[in-house]
Amino acid sequence: MDQQNPQWYIGRRYVYSRVKPDHIKAPYFRYNDGIKLPTPGVKPKFYPPSYKRIQLSESLDPRLKQVGLLQCLETRRSQRTFGPHVINLDELASILSPSLGKSGTFYGADPQGNEVKAVGFDGTSYPAPGGLYSCTTYVIYRETEGGPHVGYYFDQVKRQLVQINSNVDLISTLVSGAEWAAKASAIVVICAWYGRIAEKYGAHSYRKSFIEAGHIGQNVALCATALGLKQVPLAGFDFQRLAAQLDLLETEETPIYSVVMGK
Repeated sequence: MDQQNPQWYIGRRYVYSRVKPDHIKAPYFRYNDGIKLPTPGVKPKFYPPSYKRIQLSESLDPRLKQVGLLQCLETRRSQRTFGPHVINLDELASILSPSLGKSGTFYGADPQGNEVKAVGFDGTSYPAPGGLYSCTTYVIYRETEGGPHVGYYFDQVKRQLVQINSNVDLISTLVSGAEWAAKASAIVVICAWYGRIAEKYGAHSYRKSFIEAGHIGQNVALCATALGLKQVPLAGFDFQRLAAQLDLLETEETPIYSVVMGK
């Protein structure tokens, strides 16, 4: 068994529940050895107040409730031809907020509901290894027809888009054969931040981040389908150039997956 992965001895000894025991100030420790691990929960990146921000609406498009999950699963198809019309901010909010949004506070408890040494943390609508949420999400968005693609970081706790690049050169980042994506209205870029889970999962952090990114990508694709938008998953980027355009933290954040959307 891999000693780099402490899950082999704690993985089945505790679970997280929505029950709130009286221990919310207790630190988060491994089950037996008392070694402190990263605290579970979503940890947004910090950007200075000088960065332009767009506050997304908390109201969601009613079509999300009108269209059933089974219908979305049956009708979701990859479509690579996009027209000139753009996705508006309300539609974008109705994709990002449910796909990555907060879904309650969780507290540490064992399977019998007994208190364990843990802290409360914010959960989201997608599962993440250890509740550590190793993925960060960016949006390349064209708000007007013929306008530039602007790069944003998505703060999923505050529901804000933080502008980091006023003109993303998509053509230079796309690999041969994926030039059609430059006509998209929005691209959700999912990045892995391995350092957030490396202390707990060691060498397994790489594949666990990929699994988490897949959960997010599926959420985004299904929400876009419910809104009648065209979408297609894409990994055809020059990842180094894309990382430079989105000002990602060198050696820490790696683009691994995206969902391209348009009308």
